[in-house]
Amino acid sequence: MYASGVKVKVARNSYDTDTNFKVTQIQKIIKIFEDDNLIAINKPNSINSEELLKKYPDTALLHRLDRDTSGLILLTKNEDFRAKAI
Repeated sequence: MYASGVKVKVARNSYDTDTNFKVTQIQKIIKIFEDDNLIAINKPNSINSEELLKKYPDTALLHRLDRDTSGLILLTKNEDFRAKAI
């Protein structure tokens, strides 16, 4: 199943095979915090962590979350801070 070009996974054994789904809203990427060294992002599910780098091109991932996992993800703004954080 696809919604706006994004593959959506559903536990099929919980629903009849002829069940129809309609995606009414896809969550947006929300910046929670930013300072001179990092940006904290609320990553919605169905987005690869690496896709955040397109929106924030001068950053690097401090860690990743699985595509289907939502949650807080940290991007670093400079390599010195990234090395210290690791």
